[in-house]
Amino acid sequence: MQEAAHPMTAHQVETLAIDLRGIGADMQEGLTAFLEKRSPVVPDQVGTDLSDIFRSMPEPAFDPAALEEYHGEA
Repeated sequence: MQEAAHPMTAHQVETLAIDLRGIGADMQEGLTAFLEKRSPVVPDQVGTDLSDIFRSMPEPAFDPAALEEYHGEA
C-alpha cells in the first residue's frame, strides 16, 4: 500500500481485508478445528476465493521511464 495517497487509505483497505477474512470459510473451519482439537482443512484458495479488496482503489499509473531512472538506467 505504498502507493496509497494517504495512510488512512491503507488502513481502510487493511481493515476491510481483516473483516472479510474473519467471516470466511477458512475462519469457520479454523475455529471448528480448534474446538474439535484437530488440524484445520482450509477450503479457500488465494487465487480464487479471496475478495478483491482493492476494487475501489484506482490502479496506479506506470511510467517505465521513471522505473529506469529509479534504477539508475536512464
